[in-house]
Amino acid sequence: MSLYSSSSIDPFRNYTLNDFKNESLEKRLEILTTTVNHPIRALTYLSMEAGRIYSNGKELLEAFLEFVGISADLFYKEKEKFKDYIPIREQSYWSYVDGTIPGMGTLTRINLVTRLKIGLDKVGYVLTEFGKIAKGFVSYILKQFAKLGINPHDLFGGAQTKYEKRSPVIMIKIIEYLSNVKETTIGEIVEKLKIRESTVNCHLHQLKKLGLIEYKSLNLLRGERIIYRVDLQKAKELLNDINNNRIKIGRSVRKYAYALEYILGYIIKNKMEEITIRDIEELGYSRKYSYVIVSPLEKLGVLKSEFSGREKQSIIKPTEKLYEVYRRIIKPIIEVANDPDNIRKYSIYELNKKEKEELLKSYSEWKMYHGERENIIMLYISRFLF
Repeated sequence: MSLYSSSSIDPFRNYTLNDFKNESLEKRLEILTTTVNHPIRALTYLSMEAGRIYSNGKELLEAFLEFVGISADLFYKEKEKFKDYIPIREQSYWSYVDGTIPGMGTLTRINLVTRLKIGLDKVGYVLTEFGKIAKGFVSYILKQFAKLGINPHDLFGGAQTKYEKRSPVIMIKIIEYLSNVKETTIGEIVEKLKIRESTVNCHLHQLKKLGLIEYKSLNLLRGERIIYRVDLQKAKELLNDINNNRIKIGRSVRKYAYALEYILGYIIKNKMEEITIRDIEELGYSRKYSYVIVSPLEKLGVLKSEFSGREKQSIIKPTEKLYEVYRRIIKPIIEVANDPDNIRKYSIYELNKKEKEELLKSYSEWKMYHGERENIIMLYISRFLF
């Protein structure tokens, strides 16, 4: 008898690949990133057998232990020795599926599993059709994280801000943008992607921590040095246009026209390839006056700052590792989100022993850092279960 027609089980919506197709693009991206952003939860999902109903945390824990190659007998005998490497409470594994606990039940929320009523007062969880299909894709993405030595949570789960609810989606957009440039600025990212500057900053610091970007910034309010690259040809053309009244100088800088001509002449005479505010100050101009002179030269393309903006300046350069992350992780996620049928191409993939160990290692390192928070969560869960 089919699992879904059993009279002992309440009817339920079996989330399918077609249901996934009907989600918005951003929702599909969020689902795909959430399937992998917590390594233990992802490995627990991969350990679940198709058609089997899981009714308690012990069943999920033991499925997980078997999947990662840890002897259940050894685990129960030496449980305390494992606490720095994996969650040791059965409730932890149950919390991945139980959507009745506030803030928990992620695998159910993203429709990899669904809740069933078994008997009069007992519930269980079983893989959906989409949950069965997605296993190969999740395995493939986790393989890439293991090979690159990156904790999935550090890329897709650790850059949340109070303003943004789709943190992994924003990270994907930023990495995709960075993969197409050799150098950029915060201002350019904000302008191109229409994302809050505070959010961009948060994600960039995470990418720098992972070694995916080189990120330099300075603050003009502290008087830090800023370099302007000079386009000598444009400097000559502009000076010629000003001298022949072929260009109008804006009203706000009209009174600085003489200084503008003087600086252009100085740049051309000395064949300067770069200039700084300090250079202009040494010619007898104040800092404030120097910025007024530089502003129209930037707008007209004579000068190009290494940094963008006034208050917060930055240079962001992607590293080779970022291009690898884009190729191995981000691009496949985007491709499946854009064409969900592509998820079937990954059905052949499974994690090997070494890759599972690498993922457990990355989680243990993360857990040691966030240990106090983990304990608080487990205490909170224990109030609701068993």
